[in-house]
Amino acid sequence: GRDFIDLLVYFYSVKDLKDFYKNYVRHHEIPDHGFQFHRLTWYTAELLNIVKKYHCLVVLPHPDTRKPKNSYKFFNKRKEMITHIDAIEGINSLITRKSNLVAIGWAESLGKSITGSSDAHMPLQIGKAVTCGTSETISGFLDDIRKQRHKVVGQEVGLINKFTTTYKIFKRNWAEWNS
Repeated sequence: GRDFIDLLVYFYSVKDLKDFYKNYVRHHEIPDHGFQFHRLTWYTAELLNIVKKYHCLVVLPHPDTRKPKNSYKFFNKRKEMITHIDAIEGINSLITRKSNLVAIGWAESLGKSITGSSDAHMPLQIGKAVTCGTSETISGFLDDIRKQRHKVVGQEVGLINKFTTTYKIFKRNWAEWNS
């Protein structure tokens, strides 16, 4: 959103995804100057109200990350908004173990489902952390997450991998900023 908070929205149908993109993402992106934040003109509260119109699962990624994307601090100041969140990412392979443990503890204290993600910025990171389920359909898988009938497996990548990723992200953004 406009206030730098990331949301992962998983739609139960392609039709809803296309509709959401057409009406609320396309033509609503804020141009970035320098680092790519991929922000929209909507504030987080507005986005959460918009996605309520759709059958979807809303996940907070990397909640205990650096400013300005620290959703842990953001939502603790706006507790009424957390009811719109279905799950919290508890294992993000690019985040520190300490931050992941904060995310897991927060999710558990709220009774929220926990997900895992590689946050892959490079191909070798894909699959370092994943959310697993036994359902054979997208809707069944999303329902499993919502009802906490899934597993999360994975771990953080090593320090060298984190530095390499940070460097590549910075380098890509620097090149785009100077083009």
